[in-house]
Amino acid sequence: MKLKVRLSVLGAVLALSASLGALADEAPLHPRNFVTTHTGTFGGTALTYVTTAGDTILTDAHGAPAAALFSFSYVRQGVKDAANRPVLFIFNGGPGSSSLWIHMGVLGPRRIAADDPAHPVTVGPFHTVDNPLSVLDIADLVFIDPVGTGFSHVVGAGKTEDYYGVTEDARATAQFVVAWLTKNHRWNSPKYVLGESYGTTRAAVLAKALAGGPFGGGNLPGVSLNGIVLLGVHLGGVGEDAAIQSLLPSLAATAWYHGRIDKKGRTFDAFLSEVQQFAAGDYGAALYAGSRLPEPQRQAIAAQLAAYTGLSASFVLEHHLRVSSDDFAGELLRDRGLDVGKYDARYTLAHAGSGGDPVADDPAMGQYSPGFIATFNEYLESDLAVTLEQRYEVIAFAAVNSRWNWGHGTSEAHGPELAAAMRRTPGMRLMVGSGYYDLVTPFAQARYQIDHTDAPLDRVAFKNYESGHMAYLGEAAARAFAQDLRDFIRR
Repeated sequence: MKLKVRLSVLGAVLALSASLGALADEAPLHPRNFVTTHTGTFGGTALTYVTTAGDTILTDAHGAPAAALFSFSYVRQGVKDAANRPVLFIFNGGPGSSSLWIHMGVLGPRRIAADDPAHPVTVGPFHTVDNPLSVLDIADLVFIDPVGTGFSHVVGAGKTEDYYGVTEDARATAQFVVAWLTKNHRWNSPKYVLGESYGTTRAAVLAKALAGGPFGGGNLPGVSLNGIVLLGVHLGGVGEDAAIQSLLPSLAATAWYHGRIDKKGRTFDAFLSEVQQFAAGDYGAALYAGSRLPEPQRQAIAAQLAAYTGLSASFVLEHHLRVSSDDFAGELLRDRGLDVGKYDARYTLAHAGSGGDPVADDPAMGQYSPGFIATFNEYLESDLAVTLEQRYEVIAFAAVNSRWNWGHGTSEAHGPELAAAMRRTPGMRLMVGSGYYDLVTPFAQARYQIDHTDAPLDRVAFKNYESGHMAYLGEAAARAFAQDLRDFIRR
């Protein structure tokens, strides 16, 4: 229930253009702030919290305003000792995505109503519900929208190339974290970071930027993290064969879900364990052998892949024992005239009529996106009193993603940066969460990426959920993830 609304605009707010290009020239250099007070019950605890939706001005190397980074902070009231109150900084990925997805999916005080995640309502009206699963009872929450997403944008003499890149983005996020800790007097609080999808890359590089040093940004912020949470891991450094091997368990999980294999009395966990052993053993050896693989063995491997994936042995052979997520998504339910989603393979859409867009026509993203976007825009105005003419940029494919500076390339490994951060901070812990039905960032590949760093595995917790790329989508998955996150922070 909302208690009161207080809107403060610091400085003169100029008229905002719908064009991001115009925003760079015309946007105000003074932060916009929208403050509201609410009550809610989270984790069984009734509490009052203040929400601040607003800008933090980022500066360039000369101290001049260069960007306005918009964030949403939820801070519990009545806390006697803020130094013992954790702060969780949260962002999604893209690159070029706002934090809307995890905000409305599982961690915000309200979330989208989705009783059946695999068959969502696809036309309005959509609805939100109170979210008792939010961890606001044990941690303050800060949702970050990187520059170019949400309401965040360059200002003054700021240039997009100073923010649209792996290193540039991490430095900007570090600058925001330092500014938030300073403004809110929270330097001594336990600090956690949660990144999803590309946000896992951001989290790894951010940990380095927060530590600082001559090679870590040229200064010394000295911010240590108590923990990092990675969802839908994308850290790079996975070779072609390893990518194919680590995708197989997700294909098998999907075939199990859609009833395309003989379960033979096995449990889901036992089945996946069997598949992973095959992927790491006989399948890996077959991929390594390539054209040297004897024909009888090729036929045997194809038969086993067919048994695990629900595809025909002939299809597997036609694809040289290397079935990609694209191949699988279009073939598994072809006899039913359906494609399965890559972002969440529980979702299906008719194969006929597809426009071929990798996101808008993906059976998962295409179906659940409208509800998330509509409910968040309504939530902005009705609950948070955010009244801006500027459109909230959910994902900026053309303006941000296509212009991203990847450094040495999209396959560059960022696991070593994560391992270095854990080495520097022996008290830091890591939680890695994945969805079984995620064909974009497969759960076995997440384990592979972490295993191939020098990260201390005794401080790493791996968690898998019966969900997709958004590992918390669905009531059972949301409850399991929220409990795991709550336990992780409480430790």
